[in-house]
Amino acid sequence: MGVFFQNVCKAYGKFQAVKDLTIQIPKGSLHFLLGPSGCGKTTTLRLLAGLETTTSGKIFIDNLEVTHLPAAKRNIGMVFQNYALWPHMTVKKNISYVLDLQKLTEKEKIDRLEEALSITHLHAFQDRLPGQLSGGQQQRVALARALAIRPKLLLLDEPLCNLDTQLRLEMRENILRIHEKTKITTLYVTHDQKEALSMGTSITVMHEGSEIQTGSPRDLYLRPRTPFLANFIGETNLLPGKIIQKKDHTFSLETEIGHLTVSSTEEFQLHQKVNISIRPECIKLVEREKNLEPSSHQFTLQSGSSTYQGECEILQLYTHSRRKIKCLTFNTDTPTPKVGGSIECIVQNKDIVLLPETFAGETRS
Repeated sequence: MGVFFQNVCKAYGKFQAVKDLTIQIPKGSLHFLLGPSGCGKTTTLRLLAGLETTTSGKIFIDNLEVTHLPAAKRNIGMVFQNYALWPHMTVKKNISYVLDLQKLTEKEKIDRLEEALSITHLHAFQDRLPGQLSGGQQQRVALARALAIRPKLLLLDEPLCNLDTQLRLEMRENILRIHEKTKITTLYVTHDQKEALSMGTSITVMHEGSEIQTGSPRDLYLRPRTPFLANFIGETNLLPGKIIQKKDHTFSLETEIGHLTVSSTEEFQLHQKVNISIRPECIKLVEREKNLEPSSHQFTLQSGSSTYQGECEILQLYTHSRRKIKCLTFNTDTPTPKVGGSIECIVQNKDIVLLPETFAGETRS
């Protein structure tokens, strides 16, 4: 076992920052805590680090309960948003400082320093001051310092938020490379969905202090269980519907785009009001199909504005009730539909996700 939160709660007076959180983070994983500002993800990280105390519940690291263990005894490395480097110390001294606090021989200190510099590719910069480094280089120093103590667990709190776009991409690759090399269980806090989807081995999405869903990036994107998650991870089209027939886990729905047949492993009841989620890239523009496959559904929408972005084009389409539907087309030579005209669309049944109308822990938007 890596990390286990068991019914963890954190309250500040009447405010519940973390609500009954139970998640397991596999040993050696790069696990993301993802959610909007104020969702409780940083508080969760600080509880694990021992910088905050739980109101109730238990926290385990490698089967050892650490709920009330002082932060200094948890063997955790942490990288903060602002890196917290000593400006008057060289890169080498910034890293060596944390090693001086350990009960190590001089040879062990030298070996650890060499190892940290090597993993983070900082040998060429070891004699520079932080002010002489780029943002990405400072980030690597903070990582090197955290790794030098050989922690059981590495915590990263929005580590890339202060970097420009190109540096963020470079540092994503660096963090992935370092994680692959060290295999340290890593918990990474971010509000950036693309960062989590492109890097994480697993993700916990949080909202208003509660866990919404935990799973692999692919599972969360393709099979969200709530409207909030479908909207938060990537983009989606949410349409209201009503279940008019059910057989085992196959449901017939009445919606604005017609009758749909959708399979789901979740439990829904006859006549229940629901939502359906259809990703923009799953909607295909077609000519009228007379021999439609049973695994797909065809419907007519009205064409609106479009935005050309080179590799793709974003189309705004509308149902008969003027509900907006976003469609994404990639590298197509098909002419942009005329605004106001009718357009035929197809979506595969497997790409329609059945969701509850609302979900406990979520606020209706």
